[in-house]
Amino acid sequence: MTYKNFNLDVDKTGEIPERVGHYELEFLRFGETTRIGKQFVSYPFHMTRPFALDRNIPFLSTVYQQSSSGGMYRGDRLYSKIKLFDSAFAQVTTQAATMVQNCYGKPVRQFLEINTSNNCFFAYTPDVLVMLPGSAVISDTTISRGQGSVILFIDAFDTFDLGQKGQVFDMISAKTKIFGPKGDLVALDCFHITGRSLLEANSPIGSWRTVINCLLLGDLETLPSQEVLEACGITTQDCIIGVSNLPNGAGLCLRVLCKSSIAAKLVMNQIFSKCIVHLTGYYPEPRKK
Repeated sequence: MTYKNFNLDVDKTGEIPERVGHYELEFLRFGETTRIGKQFVSYPFHMTRPFALDRNIPFLSTVYQQSSSGGMYRGDRLYSKIKLFDSAFAQVTTQAATMVQNCYGKPVRQFLEINTSNNCFFAYTPDVLVMLPGSAVISDTTISRGQGSVILFIDAFDTFDLGQKGQVFDMISAKTKIFGPKGDLVALDCFHITGRSLLEANSPIGSWRTVINCLLLGDLETLPSQEVLEACGITTQDCIIGVSNLPNGAGLCLRVLCKSSIAAKLVMNQIFSKCIVHLTGYYPEPRKK
């Protein structure tokens, strides 16, 4: 029996070609609703229709960004571009945590561009990346904030039983550039962590398992206070939280360490809720996952 036409999509060097995905959305405000304008989504990305989940906040639109079954794989190149026009209120989240598979030395690369016009609210709140043994992710994010807009950006990862049987993830690296309403660079947030470094005595996360890096961008009067945000950590005894000011009046930075991804989800939901309450006076409905 022969399989002359069978094709594994392997190139001449024996390598499986990298997957390149694009996820581009525009949000526009029409009266009391926020709708999707231009959109382009290609595999391995998928998306749901926009949901208006809040009876008292009909202008807040929520979209679930989905990856292919199994999560992220070695060599993936994933491009996301999201733009909000004047007064649009939107959230992009995920339906569950995303697994990052063993990358065998070829990291997943994520590129994200967020651009808001004036008086918008945008929350980018994906669930955690689960860093399986051998996984590696490099993220490059650019955020441009319009006048009077508020942006909540969350980047979280789970170390997945770090060190069990001597296995660790390879590394995770992120760079976030933040531009203000005048188009000038107001803050730059970077980190690079290897799995091995978290096993050392001077590990940057100690005995904690899940890390949340959160940027809350906007004029300080449009943001919840540091005290309110620090109180989000009281919702669970399984986390610690710190809040500080970003340079050049860009907003606030939150660093959170949790004992589990479940505790992390509780904290992330609280941060999102406090932002919505501060802007609208109403608590958002729970986002089903």
